[in-house]
Amino acid sequence: MNQGASWGKWDLHIHTPASYQWNGKRLRDAATSAERDEILQQVVGGINNSGCVAVAVMDYWTFDGVLALREYLARPDAMKCSATLFPGIELRVVSPGDFRLNVHVLLNPELSAEKLNAFKAQLKLSITGKPLTDGYLVEWARQHLSVERLKELGTTQQAIAADEAAALLAASKSAEVTPESVADALKTFGERNAILFMPFDTSDGVNKIRFREHYAYPREVLAREAIFEVANPATRDAFIGVRTPANNAFFEAFSAAIKHPKLAVRGSDAHRVADYGQFPGGNATWIKALPTFAGLLQACREPANRADAPGARIHRANDANPIKI
Repeated sequence: MNQGASWGKWDLHIHTPASYQWNGKRLRDAATSAERDEILQQVVGGINNSGCVAVAVMDYWTFDGVLALREYLARPDAMKCSATLFPGIELRVVSPGDFRLNVHVLLNPELSAEKLNAFKAQLKLSITGKPLTDGYLVEWARQHLSVERLKELGTTQQAIAADEAAALLAASKSAEVTPESVADALKTFGERNAILFMPFDTSDGVNKIRFREHYAYPREVLAREAIFEVANPATRDAFIGVRTPANNAFFEAFSAAIKHPKLAVRGSDAHRVADYGQFPGGNATWIKALPTFAGLLQACREPANRADAPGARIHRANDANPIKI
């Protein structure tokens, strides 16, 4: 059987204990290497139990989680991982309004740690224009967070001045990178190694933009070459170019805005191991492709044939065994 014709469950949005929003013991809290290995083993076990053939690690601001997993999995005595690990990063960008706008970037699993860190170094913090590193995030928090904002975050100027971890946490909750630096980094790495991954109607997504007030900006975002994370099944079908009774009223205008069909997926956005593979509303995404970056790009080129969604259709794990989601 042609493996590229196999349906598999993909989760392109999970977090690890390297994420500042992780619900549980974080990697930086491990007191010993044995404790760190135990945390990573739990993560690998959770991925294996999720039933996914591919997962993308989308930790805020960092590749530390996926790099720690790579290092652990390279050991001969490590627990084996049954899924392809895609490196990714979740960011917050400067937006036209008083709202947060999240963006993600999904990268080729074949990229080395050096190249992943080179991608991150191209991202520039707002206000200062300095590279996205932990050190500059700490500096950003200490120099640019007001007393009022720090109070909202539950900390003080004295606390972040005395404790780098507190300053890094405050920055992680507040900092933004420039959209131009994200675009430049994507251009440098090219479509064979990196792709924009945009939330649409999920957490802090594009649909938060007031389309009438900011007419051009959201349409520019929708027209970009990207994978979109979508919760609503009718909107998801419109993204992939499938007209249904549920999206018929807006299908033409929406299709004109996105220019051509785009891959639309739903991630678990899991912030703890127990939630790996637990998609909101049971809306797991199935993709018909090898769990590689090339396979993902093929799904982007023909989304209606290569991806299926949220509890809507019958999928085939292989040519003989249909699975109903």
